[in-house]
Amino acid sequence: MIYNNFNRFVRIKNSWVYFILQAIAREGHRQEGYHVSHGKIGGYETLEEARGLGKIAADSSLELLKSKLAPGGTFDIIMDPLLTGTFVHEAFGHTVEADSILSGESILAGKLNSKVGSNLVNIVDDPTLENRFGYIPVDCEGTPSSPTQIVQNGELVGFLHSLESASKMGVSPSGNGRAGGFSVLPQVRMTNTYLEAGDSNLDEMMAEIQNGLLCVNWKYGYVDPIEVTHQFKMAKAYKIEHGEKTQVYRDAAISGLTLDVLQRITLIGNKIDLDAGYCGKGGQHVPVGSGGPFVFIKDMIIGGQ
Repeated sequence: MIYNNFNRFVRIKNSWVYFILQAIAREGHRQEGYHVSHGKIGGYETLEEARGLGKIAADSSLELLKSKLAPGGTFDIIMDPLLTGTFVHEAFGHTVEADSILSGESILAGKLNSKVGSNLVNIVDDPTLENRFGYIPVDCEGTPSSPTQIVQNGELVGFLHSLESASKMGVSPSGNGRAGGFSVLPQVRMTNTYLEAGDSNLDEMMAEIQNGLLCVNWKYGYVDPIEVTHQFKMAKAYKIEHGEKTQVYRDAAISGLTLDVLQRITLIGNKIDLDAGYCGKGGQHVPVGSGGPFVFIKDMIIGGQ
């Protein structure tokens, strides 16, 4: 229940279903693992959508037993929707939360209406996507939810706001004041944040690569929100030679300057997928969605052997 000093009273009843599945494969002294997750708002019926995920995790862990250590260097790459979502949420999304703008902890302070990505890049935060993990009809301050266009055609056009940050910056609240529970104060938080679809498909992207990588899923990473640098360890990668997927790799990582990477996006897939998870900030955790399509990026720095 939410009641604010604007005399708005809201009662919301939701249930979140979420799990992480980890498969481990072992051969001799070598062991490899792969994880998948599933999350939706609803009941146990949402688990029907998760059928087959266990096989994906098991097959991938077995495949990684045959993997080689990834090479380091600069490559043209394709990020899958899971890695795209992690990049958008972690490397970029936190920098557009208005409390970080006001505190000077984001490099995007003072950059509203400036170019931050290629013309293909459109990023939105949409709490109105029903059944998605970050769905909220109103935020924890009673502000009705609505989509916020953050980047449009490569231009930074909006920030995410709570009542407090919106008041300080003289704009309307965006419905992103979220709290991890009744006993803590709301913070500016993301909901369902994703890169919007483009016009390309995976086959077209693969055909553009003579020697590159298809980067799949993620394991862990870190981000510097002030310098806007990032590094993400991917769950696995495939070598692409002359448009064909060949060798599977392990222990590869992408790294770079986030705004530089956004500028080098040259193709975007025509179908998005959203993953579910819990985002931590200031000791609080809230359910969020993140995702996007397959994305082609030129000259990405890859950490490997």
